[in-house]
Amino acid sequence: MNKDRVTGPVGWRRWYMVCVLTLLYIFAFIDRQSLVLLVGPIKQDLGMTDTQMSLLLGGSFATFYGVLGLPAGYLVDRVSRRGIIGVGVVLWSAMTLSCGMARNYAELFLGRCGVGIGEAAITPASYSLIRDSFPPDRRARAFALFSSAGFIGQASAVILTGLMIGYIASGGLRGVPFLGGLRTWQAVLVIVGAVGFPLALLTLTFREPLRLATGSGENAGVSFGEALAHLREHWRAYLPLTVFSTCYYAQASSYGVWMATVIARTWGLKPQQIGPMFGGELLVLAPIGAWLGGAAIDRLTRRGRADAAPTVGFWTTLFFIPLVIAPPIVPQLNQMWATLGVSLLLAGCYYPVSASLLAQLTPQRLMGKVTSIYLLVFTLLGLGAGPTFVAAISDRLFAGPQAIGYALGTASAILIGTAMVMAVVLLIASRRGRFAMA
Repeated sequence: MNKDRVTGPVGWRRWYMVCVLTLLYIFAFIDRQSLVLLVGPIKQDLGMTDTQMSLLLGGSFATFYGVLGLPAGYLVDRVSRRGIIGVGVVLWSAMTLSCGMARNYAELFLGRCGVGIGEAAITPASYSLIRDSFPPDRRARAFALFSSAGFIGQASAVILTGLMIGYIASGGLRGVPFLGGLRTWQAVLVIVGAVGFPLALLTLTFREPLRLATGSGENAGVSFGEALAHLREHWRAYLPLTVFSTCYYAQASSYGVWMATVIARTWGLKPQQIGPMFGGELLVLAPIGAWLGGAAIDRLTRRGRADAAPTVGFWTTLFFIPLVIAPPIVPQLNQMWATLGVSLLLAGCYYPVSASLLAQLTPQRLMGKVTSIYLLVFTLLGLGAGPTFVAAISDRLFAGPQAIGYALGTASAILIGTAMVMAVVLLIASRRGRFAMA
């Protein structure tokens, strides 16, 4: 019997744990994305430039989120993962609240760095918990539920932040102690941050599963050297997986940053028209795609297919290529909304594919550290390079109001085309036995 694999039935307690992790991850995305609709008033109040604002939205968060994920991954393999997540929730909530109290750019920048530090722990710890709680033929659906939090959180951040801005601007907090004396953007961030403190207590409501494999010796699974040695030994599988995930994340980040601008410039829609439709498609269709992708992987796995995740990844990417290129360049508004909706449905499949492959390749004793290294690469490259790649193409190759749309379509073609090549490599590698059923 494989001591690194879960056996037996999956009870409601394990699914409850995944639901709690998903809820916390949703609020992590709300905390990190709430700044997006507050760019204008923050710039005006603090006298900031576009460059400074871009660092708050991306660089400050992504750098600390990626780099601090390494020590978080180290701790995940040694101490209580439940405790790590609880501390992380308290930290990122406190830092979001501090952003609302910021009086200048430096304080706001440090607060955003702190949000990145707090959120660095949740993904490595959650991946490890899920891997220890579900057998391979049910794991993908658990990863799908957890990963859907990214889409739900992004959409919820836009919707909830917009509602709060309207409520506060209309005088809804007038007379409320402390909050009533804050600027609108400050009050939004303080409220969003404060909600996280009671949510952290949810980590006390589920049991931490036993670690399935701890290695040999008291220091087994502790050293990053062991993780790096494992990555070197299996680089033919980890390298295409990382490139596959990075290309997808770069494309997703590009859409998140630029698609609303494309819609506004091409069809002249206002933010209040774009938000509900774009946010609604993201909120509904992407999580459905994630669940369908996870269910497909689990079904193939139950049939004994070691290539289950690569197979789903291959077919998803094949259909995704034309559908992700189309929305920014189609000539009609209804065509844009239709192709955007289908592309978001397919985009949801990527997270369970990547997470399942990572769990399949990685021994449990190394899950925290390997996940943190993996996240470091695709966060810095995907979030850092994707949107800039689109802007560079727009500046150099196109002109006019539709330039950014053509650039987004071009960048998507390059990125997802590269992901398609990696999907083929992964499928071939899995069928040659390079993916153990862990």
